[in-house]
Amino acid sequence: YMFRYFFLIFHGSFRGDQHHLEHAHEDKWMLMPMCVLAIPTVIAGFLAKDLFLDHVVPPSLGEPAAHAEHAAPMWIPIMATGMAVVGIVIAFIRYGRVTPDLSKPATGVRKLISNKFYIDELYLFLTHSVIFRWLAAPLKWIDDHIVDGAMNVQARIAQGFASAVRALQNGLIHVYMGVLLIGFIILVLFGGFFN
Repeated sequence: YMFRYFFLIFHGSFRGDQHHLEHAHEDKWMLMPMCVLAIPTVIAGFLAKDLFLDHVVPPSLGEPAAHAEHAAPMWIPIMATGMAVVGIVIAFIRYGRVTPDLSKPATGVRKLISNKFYIDELYLFLTHSVIFRWLAAPLKWIDDHIVDGAMNVQARIAQGFASAVRALQNGLIHVYMGVLLIGFIILVLFGGFFN
């Protein structure tokens, strides 16, 4: 993907206005920041060399490594390098030898790359048509009707008990005395049943 841009930019004939070609040059305002940023990049690469060699590069065949149990299998970097070479060759064949006419509508692989491998369309389909419709909507119904419904029933029961206790605990002594008297009468009249 990146070598596609490399070959489009640095190979083939100029595809812009010829008037701009005559005045094309490096931007002098960008030269100094690029040089300033290149220096810490080289220093950071030099300082991180051992870390990179110990944790990223797999051990050589037949050589024991200090962290061999954490190293990736040897076929992974070989396959990754092979895929990179295949991609560079395909990019060179497609864009390095001939200058494609980018004004024509994209077809085939170019259309696939131009549409970013249809990742956005796949994401929208999965989220809207599958996850939102078949997973999120039922879960929302369960949350609204069952979970919230159970919580609302518990809240109503607690409010009912609170109302009853609030009616009894009103701070009026004559009400307390009346309840005490009624309780005493019930114990005298029906006390035998509780034994």
